Amino acid sequence: MSDDKISNRLSETLESILEQGETVSWKGEPAKIKLLSAPQGAMIILRWAVCFLLLLFVLWFALIYNSDVSATTNVRAALALAIIILVYISVRPITDVFTIQRYTVFCITNTRAIVFLLKSPVKVKHAVYKDVSEFEIDMISTSCGNIYIGPKASNSLRRSRSDTLVFLDEGNQPERPLVFYNIENPDKVAAFFK
Repeated sequence: MSDDKISNRLSETLESILEQGETVSWKGEPAKIKLLSAPQGAMIILRWAVCFLLLLFVLWFALIYNSDVSATTNVRAALALAIIILVYISVRPITDVFTIQRYTVFCITNTRAIVFLLKSPVKVKHAVYKDVSEFEIDMISTSCGNIYIGPKASNSLRRSRSDTLVFLDEGNQPERPLVFYNIENPDKVAAFFK
């Protein structure tokens, strides 16, 4: 999707969700994300190692099982499905980073913090920050960090990428804080909440 389409989609969505008298104070996107940056990097490498070992086992099993003339179509289909699942599990962190980097926009209005996922269909989640008593920042690098709107859990930093991509159905309240992921100069951005 081109930058113009994403910009148009954001403008249309903002027009439709802003309430009477609500104005945008800040709008931004995540900074460049490094796939293997801490703390997700160690878990991604572990995920890839486990998937590789399981893939070797599946291939070994397929070779041994297929040496028998009576190998059934169901067994071959199960092996193919296992390989597809392992590939999906391995590729998922890469697609998550791409999705956050390409399609996520964060906004602060005079009343709410809003996260947009500008894919089709557009997904929106928000928190009225005047109702929130806790704001925390986790620095990821020297200039970038996560801003948590709401009480931070002990595993918030580790789950910050997945929390950024979780959008609940309308009316469901999130159990975890709203995350502005990998924001440059998070202290300056957090000042908009005051």
